[in-house]
Amino acid sequence: MMRISIFPLLFHILCLLALNTAPLHANKEEAEALLQWKINGLSSSLLDSSWSVNNLTNVCNWEGIICNRGGSVSELNLPNGNIRGTLEPLRFSLLPNLTRINLKNNSLSGVIPVSVFSKLDSLEHLDLGNNFFQGPFPISLTNLSTLKFLRLSNNNLSGAIPEEIGSITSLQVLKLSKNSFQGKIPPSIGTLKHLKYLSLRRNQLNSMIPFELGLCTNLEYLKLGHNFLTGELPRSMSNLSKLVELRLSSNRLSGELVPHLIANWTQLTSLFMHNNNLSGIIPSEISLLTQLQYIQLRDNQLSGRIPYNIGDLQKLSQLDLVKNHLSGPIPPTIGNLTQLFLLELSDNYLSGSIPPEVGHLTSLYVVFISSNLLHGPEILSIFCNVTSLSGLLIADNKLNGHIPKCLGNNTNLKFLELNANELNGGIPESLCNACHLRFLTLASNYMSGVIPKCVGNFSNQLSGLHLDQNYFDGPMHREFCTSSTPVKFLGLSDNSLSGVIPPCLGNLSTTLSLLDLSMNHFDGTIPADVSRGKVLRVLILDHNQFEGPLPPTLINCTALQILDVGNNKLNDSFPHWLDALPQLMVLVLRSNHFHGVIGNPTIKLPFPRLRVFDLSNNYFTGPLPTYYLLHFTGIINNISSDVLVTYKIGDFSFEEDSSAVLVVKGLERSVRRILNLYTSIDLSSNMFHGEIPFSIGNQLYTLRLLNLSHNMLTGHIPLSLGDLTLLEALDISNNQLTGKIPWQLSNLGFLGVLNLSYNHLSGAIPRSRQLDTFGNDSYLGNTALCGFPLTLECDAKNPPLHSKEEEEEEDSSFFNGFSWQSVTIGYCCAFPFGVCVGYFALRYGKFNWLLRKLTWKRGMGSNKAC
Repeated sequence: MMRISIFPLLFHILCLLALNTAPLHANKEEAEALLQWKINGLSSSLLDSSWSVNNLTNVCNWEGIICNRGGSVSELNLPNGNIRGTLEPLRFSLLPNLTRINLKNNSLSGVIPVSVFSKLDSLEHLDLGNNFFQGPFPISLTNLSTLKFLRLSNNNLSGAIPEEIGSITSLQVLKLSKNSFQGKIPPSIGTLKHLKYLSLRRNQLNSMIPFELGLCTNLEYLKLGHNFLTGELPRSMSNLSKLVELRLSSNRLSGELVPHLIANWTQLTSLFMHNNNLSGIIPSEISLLTQLQYIQLRDNQLSGRIPYNIGDLQKLSQLDLVKNHLSGPIPPTIGNLTQLFLLELSDNYLSGSIPPEVGHLTSLYVVFISSNLLHGPEILSIFCNVTSLSGLLIADNKLNGHIPKCLGNNTNLKFLELNANELNGGIPESLCNACHLRFLTLASNYMSGVIPKCVGNFSNQLSGLHLDQNYFDGPMHREFCTSSTPVKFLGLSDNSLSGVIPPCLGNLSTTLSLLDLSMNHFDGTIPADVSRGKVLRVLILDHNQFEGPLPPTLINCTALQILDVGNNKLNDSFPHWLDALPQLMVLVLRSNHFHGVIGNPTIKLPFPRLRVFDLSNNYFTGPLPTYYLLHFTGIINNISSDVLVTYKIGDFSFEEDSSAVLVVKGLERSVRRILNLYTSIDLSSNMFHGEIPFSIGNQLYTLRLLNLSHNMLTGHIPLSLGDLTLLEALDISNNQLTGKIPWQLSNLGFLGVLNLSYNHLSGAIPRSRQLDTFGNDSYLGNTALCGFPLTLECDAKNPPLHSKEEEEEEDSSFFNGFSWQSVTIGYCCAFPFGVCVGYFALRYGKFNWLLRKLTWKRGMGSNKAC
């Protein structure tokens, strides 16, 4: 019988016990180095219990510390610890065996010390991401030949990425995103043969993508988005055959998607190149990328057709080609993409019908094909059985026919946008079965009939309802304002609705942000409950037949930005109490029966943000409201803010433009948005008397439209009006002004509308390149005026007045070419430097739910544009 010795077995057990107990006797110098770091400014409750002078011999059990078998600190893992402080007090030279440092997601700050990592010859993993480090890239890192993982993302690092980074030849992961690195991507990046993951996105890199990047043949993830990279993709990128994810979006890349460049990316699952300047066609070779799940090429200059073989991408989940120049039909092979989740083709020139095969895609969540040239009467019916559909957005096309009844079968539908088409007929009551609908817009169509009662309360999640610019008639039902419906945006403008506004709209006071009932036939008084909500930002009731006073409950609407009640039969004195509303930017009381002397404000700084003030065509008397005019700080101090109401529901974000109607040269113009550039004062067609205050020109520096016409104003034209250098329209006609036209008006270089007619002005008309662009109708009815453009020449006693600028040098030809006609059509004379003054919408009915028509005839409805 063989004897078995137990001594070797005992020896092995003792060795294992020794290894397990070794970390308890770790290097005291390492513990002191870590403790010194904490004492010298490191702040974290996470470390308070274990990092202690009383625990120096137990460092391997400290929070975030891992030791190797020899008892030396090998890993420093303190992510998400809410640690504050800097790295400078930590003596890394006393921690020579560190292989891993993870300090991500903390609040560390300061400069990363230059030599802090130079002694860490064994370091393989360094993660300092999501902190507040600043300064340059720590050059000492380039000496770490063992480093495989480097993450400095989401800090405040700046300067150039050093060329020496190519010396970290073992690097596999390099993440420098969300910093402020400037300059170029160093060509030495091509020496990193083991690199699999490179992220430089969200920096300020402004070079071309270096050819050498194509030498990193092991790259699987390449993320360079949100920089200022230029030029074409280097042909060498065709070597990156292992690419899984490519993100180059939001740069300035140009050129074409060269077929042989992308043909080798057969492992690619994500292609993100949106928001660049790519041109040419989408090559048919894209069908070779059979692993693709996401394609985002939106916001480029791509043209031609969507490749017919797009249906070969069987794994495709998202196809986003929005905002290009694609044309032709939607290929029916899209119906083969059975895993397609998002189909986004908006803002192109696609034509024909939506192929019925799209209706077979049972995984579709969103269909976004707005702003194309699609047509056909039965298109919508193909979506009736796509029960997974949450968003159907096919606005701004040429769809005609009726809304199919079966569309109400989509009980998961949350967003339905069919505005700006050619749909007719009524709203099918079956649509009310879509009980989860949050946003419904059918604006700018040819729909008619009475709005079904169920539309008001068919969904207890409804946030936006827009039926503007149709032919709906009948009353506004009480069902529109059930207390269980959280409506934020309600637009019924430009229809033929009549009757009174149901007082129950007050039930929406806690949610309603925009209410637009303009251009209808509503009558009666404005219910007080409608205007009691503290969240109401836009209230537009113009062009109706409302009577009585403004409801004083408006004073409760402290968030109100736009109030437009023009063109009604309101009868009231000036509502002084409105001047206390802190956010009001637009006040339009035009064409009502407001009367009396305006007088003094109720507070010291009235209307602190007002930018549009329109009291025209009323019965106000007395002097001009000088105190108000001289305290419009929104004009004086150029307080600018777009009146844009936004909200987000789930994955969808919406913007609601506010609309107001102003008058230029007697014609109504719709202001789609009250933009930063727009400031207006219109007090015309009242009975104001007295002089124009001289101080207007010294205060309202950013004023762009001033209309004081058709009053009884006397005195001279103030010389200070020449200081309103941004003024684009000036109308002081049909008053009793006397004296000469001041030559200072020639300083108004942006002036596109000038009307001084029917006053008692005399003398010579000043000559300047700008004033010479105006014709006779700017000066009619002033019999004592002479000089160009009138036929009456001035005699020796009244020589033509030249502007001071002309006397020095006639160099104002820059402004030549303006005409009264061009201003009347577009009112876009401002900023010849190229700044687009976009506040007059000329694309009515085909772009936005709230746009107005150029004219509107009372009692006859709206003139619908085809």
